[in-house]
Amino acid sequence: MSLGTLWIVAAALLLALEMKTGEFTLASLAIGCAVAAGLAGLGFGLPGQALSAALVALVTTAVLAPWLRRTLAPATTPDPVQGMVGEEAEVLEAVAPGRAGKVKLNGVVWDALAETAIAPGTRVLVMEVDGARLRVLPADPNGTAAAAHHPEPLADVSPAPEGVDPQAVRRQEEPPTFH
Repeated sequence: MSLGTLWIVAAALLLALEMKTGEFTLASLAIGCAVAAGLAGLGFGLPGQALSAALVALVTTAVLAPWLRRTLAPATTPDPVQGMVGEEAEVLEAVAPGRAGKVKLNGVVWDALAETAIAPGTRVLVMEVDGARLRVLPADPNGTAAAAHHPEPLADVSPAPEGVDPQAVRRQEEPPTFH
């Protein structure tokens, strides 16, 4: 096997490995190997091939790789927390106004708040991420938020009689939502 063939095999292997890493350093080395293969075909000796492979790899690593990273990299890294907004989750523990429940989103259990009572098993849409809590709305069968219904604040309701738990009164006033 000739030196030119060995340089081409090395370049191909480096390009295959580059496909796994995506950082363009191995691609720079592959370009150096390809140049050395060309010089081998022109009759240059091994020292000239190796020196040219090293110099080309060094220059492409210093110039081409950073340019490719800037050009091909996304302009902004997506925020994984905000990426949850609009995702669908499942209620594990009932969610009610003023009382957090539990929802499962992408295999992770989160505390959740809602403006209406939502029963376990209901599919919900994440509307907002508030620290470690998700604000959710029931999802209709089409996977969209149920009617943009925002009930009046419960502060407008007359206070509960003495000795009655206001939370119990609130839960009775709001019928649960089942889908």
